[in-house]
Amino acid sequence: MTKRFENPPLIELVAELRWTDPEPATNINSNLDLTMRSDLFERTSKSLTSVFASKGYGSSERLNPVGFPMTNGQVAIRYKYSGNESLEKNSLSPAALFQLGMGVFTINATRPYSSWSEFSNIVRCGVESLLKENGSEVKEYQLRMRYLDAFKKDLVGDLGFTEFLDNIFNIKVSLPSAMTDIGLVDKASIPHIQISLPVKLGSVRVKLAKGKVDAESAFIMETVISFAESYEPNTDSIMEAFSEGRELVHNMFMSISEPLHHKMKPV
Repeated sequence: MTKRFENPPLIELVAELRWTDPEPATNINSNLDLTMRSDLFERTSKSLTSVFASKGYGSSERLNPVGFPMTNGQVAIRYKYSGNESLEKNSLSPAALFQLGMGVFTINATRPYSSWSEFSNIVRCGVESLLKENGSEVKEYQLRMRYLDAFKKDLVGDLGFTEFLDNIFNIKVSLPSAMTDIGLVDKASIPHIQISLPVKLGSVRVKLAKGKVDAESAFIMETVISFAESYEPNTDSIMEAFSEGRELVHNMFMSISEPLHHKMKPV
């Protein structure tokens, strides 16, 4: 399915790579897993700053001050669009950013998101750059994709959370008689629901909860696919995996959100 929407609920899509540092830094607090930066992180962050600046992402933000301890997998630097004219030449987008930490790298699509066919070019750019700068020191990578959707009033109207689950997603929530016999069922509160299921690529976790986006109430859906396999530092194989993961989540989303498609305004 390649249908696009003028009013999609997607807030953010994240493609993530993780790895084990071949030269782990000294652990300064075993309880909190705090470490100082590794040599690999320092080298890669310095070179990626130049690489991304040349591609139009020259605005880099330190999220963890230089010299401060950090946790493994914690994002420390964010690369954002800086207005460089080379961006158009590289077929990238200002509605995207890159993030690097010790043992983690993410490529984030933010609003307005157009399509996977366009975002995948940005993912490929990020993957190629990371693999080149990490070099042969990292032998394998673990992959993950994260989708964050917000269903606001323009899509769900005045539905309550359990009504939204039932009427839109066809997720039935019922209480056993042991509970209904002792309390007021219509006053029962279900703040969130989480579902985990194994799939061919690994596992998918879907979490639905009440929340706020841009100060507006919404029903939030977080979908995370974790890939069971580890991948060698090869851009094509990693991109193929990300595409398969995207296809799986996309097909599930298109099916489960079908009652809302007319409000999402197909184009």
